Amino acid sequence: MARVMVVFGGRSGEHEVSLASARAITGALRRGGRHEVVPVGITRSGRWISSGDPMRELESGLQELPDGSTLEIGGPPAAAGEKLPANLGSVDVVFP
Repeated sequence: MARVMVVFGGRSGEHEVSLASARAITGALRRGGRHEVVPVGITRSGRWISSGDPMRELESGLQELPDGSTLEIGGPPAAAGEKLPANLGSVDVVFP
């Protein structure tokens, strides 16, 4: 089973469109039964959410997230030389 990381949200004016796209993509991947989806959300302020239910967190509009549920970085992990938490494990594909 391939592990697919789906990254969504972000600081863009297209934040809501990204959430809608991610819902459709993750739903299709899960229905197909051949992929494990690893969701990673980005808040409007740029905080990356990699634990719990990132989609629910972003849709709820919470400004303060529970400790340990975010990774604070200045840009995309690869561009900033940062790494996402090890508890995400390895992934086969990243779908931005």
